[in-house]
Amino acid sequence: MGGHVARLGRNLELANGAYNSFVGSLESQVMTQAKKFEALEVSGPKEVEALPVVESSPRPLTKLVSDPSEEAA
Repeated sequence: MGGHVARLGRNLELANGAYNSFVGSLESQVMTQAKKFEALEVSGPKEVEALPVVESSPRPLTKLVSDPSEEAA
């Protein structure tokens, strides 16, 4: 069970990293262009809202895995 929990924690961390990478790319590539529409006063939403960034990471598993090699399984 400890190995499964450890793998789940790693997968959550990977998903968090992927989300933050996506948000960073979206902000640098898409949102900068969307901001130009605000300046042009194009009809539609007047403001482009900032995207949330998830900064928390999963709590490390320390007590269920007694052998570090089990964590890699």
